[in-house]
Amino acid sequence: TFSLVMPALLNNIILFIVLFGIFRFSNQFSIDNYDFNGFDPNELFSSVEFDSGDISPECWDDVYSIRDRTYENWEGVLASTGKTLGDVGNWWECTDYRSTHHCLVTLPDCYLQIPECNIGLCLPETCNQQDVKGIAAWFIDSELKSLNLTLPVEIVTDDLDVHCHRDTGLFKNPIAFIALALILVTSLIVIVSTVIYTLHTGSYIKLFKKVEIEVEDNNRTEKVDEESESGSQVKYKKLDKEDEDEEELNSILDEEEIEVDKNGDNLTDLLENNYNDKKSFLKDFRELYPEDSLLIKLAKCWSIENNLKRLFNPIPGEFGGLNYLRCVSMLWVIVGHTLFFWGAVGLKNSRYAYDVMLKQFWFQALPAGVFGVDSFFFLSGFLVTYFTYQHLLSGKKFQWFLYYFHRLWRILPLYLFIMTIYNFLSPIMSNGPFWYYFQDIVNNGIPYCWANLIFINNFYPLTGGDQCMGWGWFLAVDMQFYIFSPFLIILHYKKPKIGWIVLAILLSINISLSAIIVSTHEFNPFNLSASGPYFDLFYQKPYCRASPYLVGMASAYIYTYLKNNTDYTSKKIKSWMVFIGYGIASCIMFSVVFGTYDDYEWNVIQDTLYLALSRFAWAIALGFFMVSFFLGYGGILRRFVNSYYWMPFAKLTYSAYLIHPVIMFIFYFSFEDWYYINPRTVMYFFFSHVILSYLFAIYAYCFIEKPFMNMEPLFLQGLASLVKLIINTFKGKKSRSSSSSHHDDDHYVEELVEVELSVEDQEDNSFINDNDDVDLNIHNDNDSLLK
Repeated sequence: TFSLVMPALLNNIILFIVLFGIFRFSNQFSIDNYDFNGFDPNELFSSVEFDSGDISPECWDDVYSIRDRTYENWEGVLASTGKTLGDVGNWWECTDYRSTHHCLVTLPDCYLQIPECNIGLCLPETCNQQDVKGIAAWFIDSELKSLNLTLPVEIVTDDLDVHCHRDTGLFKNPIAFIALALILVTSLIVIVSTVIYTLHTGSYIKLFKKVEIEVEDNNRTEKVDEESESGSQVKYKKLDKEDEDEEELNSILDEEEIEVDKNGDNLTDLLENNYNDKKSFLKDFRELYPEDSLLIKLAKCWSIENNLKRLFNPIPGEFGGLNYLRCVSMLWVIVGHTLFFWGAVGLKNSRYAYDVMLKQFWFQALPAGVFGVDSFFFLSGFLVTYFTYQHLLSGKKFQWFLYYFHRLWRILPLYLFIMTIYNFLSPIMSNGPFWYYFQDIVNNGIPYCWANLIFINNFYPLTGGDQCMGWGWFLAVDMQFYIFSPFLIILHYKKPKIGWIVLAILLSINISLSAIIVSTHEFNPFNLSASGPYFDLFYQKPYCRASPYLVGMASAYIYTYLKNNTDYTSKKIKSWMVFIGYGIASCIMFSVVFGTYDDYEWNVIQDTLYLALSRFAWAIALGFFMVSFFLGYGGILRRFVNSYYWMPFAKLTYSAYLIHPVIMFIFYFSFEDWYYINPRTVMYFFFSHVILSYLFAIYAYCFIEKPFMNMEPLFLQGLASLVKLIINTFKGKKSRSSSSSHHDDDHYVEELVEVELSVEDQEDNSFINDNDDVDLNIHNDNDSLLK
């Protein structure tokens, strides 16, 4: 840890010194060094004639000292002030002075996202918010008069929206210590657990190379490699196999090495002592903490070494194509959000963006990332239905408690962790003229975070702008589908025909409600706002997003039937017929994605048909591809989507989804000015977001997500034991002897949660890959929950 932290700390110190020197040097300037694009800074405030009652006396004195050129650093104050509407000024320059602050002023009934509605002013800190409004009103009015322009309405001082620089220092925002404490405690647990687990496994003694010792029985002979002048190195090849510990050490020490002196003096004694010391320590440690002890079990759950191995372990099962779909859908969502969150700040060339770039044919694929979300709904519907349906077909009893508990246990730990970072830590991670907007977004959502934890945040608060972690609407909708899915699946299991009829009715209701809402409010496919009627009434509502989920359920029923039908499995569909199907499905997808080209010419009927049917059509085409891959069709395309290399990224999907908007918020709202958009910057920002999101996802997976996955069996075993203890106490029974308690606990656990959640059964959510090495199998023997 020291070797990792110290270089980073030294680099930061050096960087701080360099930047500090640059900023200090940059402040020693003459006003003649600035290019004001034709604006004469000597004219700024030169004609100001405030009445002393308009602003506070302190601000009045300092503003007049700027006008008279007697204020300290008056040149920098003038240079850092916006010269016209749409000019944010120089935020960093202004805030670098001790006695000034930067304020962004927005016109009434206008927005931050429209640059021409804003101007940045660098003013003395003695000027409060009301003072800034008075100065800004005079400043804007003077500029409009000089340009012979007028606003549709008269500027009222109190209607101006003013946001001045806020101190984002850690000690000025003590609530951030909550997030820091959580990160530090989690990191400490992982480090300690890794050390303990490494000691227990014996892998700590893998320290050397090129050492070779052949051991037969108890006779040790050595072979010394003489390729080094300063010393030779020898390699362990065998060790005594007197007991299981030594046998395990054999495998561990197979490639280990130690260094010896040049001539190999006392080599046998050195190796003997080295081996005996390590063996003795390891045996003592294992005797003190055996493998089935709670400490070792917990250490294994939190060990970063163990969890990193799990990250790269193959995912079992026949659904390899879903890993590819997860990865591609996640990238599609990120590229869509790259544009979406950029728009939350605003663009310097918004007219080009909306009138040119947005109407280009190729560009339609970027905002169509919304269908990546529909792909996740399809995945969720398919996986939940398939594994639950297979569970029922095998004759096992459906366990309601485990069904819901497992989902909550998988979602909430990481959700809470990212929520804590987002609400408490991210608001102090940067600053800038637009940073207040991000802080307001966070602060407005904090009172409603409880709604996220019970998955109703897509209904309450009523407006999307007040949501805590607005992108959490997906988890709410997905959980709502998940809650009601067992009723449909059990109905289909008992009465297949009625199940199909109910599924068709629900699908019809979804499409009909979507059409009614779209036509009533005249929505169009390019509603790019995170708030407003489109998002609040249509985009995040389950009754408007259910069609991909329902198609996923139907695909699971069809695949299960075909897989279990011997008449079908004995036959094969001809390849040319399958590829015709691929062609039709591809045309449907292409039409859905690029069909919005020139949609500005569409009428209400066209908008309604597209928004009501596009998600259903996308899911149908996607279902054909996936089911055919699962059945063994697809050739080289199937081998590509089933590749192992998609698996690690698929496991990181949930973490990447939760963190990537936080990274985008921090990045975009740190802008010092509005940026110009073009295809190159979009792609550059996109790849940057992807890399940062997945790097953090690795950390979140190993430190939070996977440890809690590993702990689920332990928690269930402890819960079952606690329930048993309470029941026995309530009945007045005496506790059994320790020799039989383990047997009884296992038997009681089997009765409490008699279900087999196999490795494949864990994969029950679109974002969440639960099926990587978590074992919750409960059989009819006396095995413990933790295998």
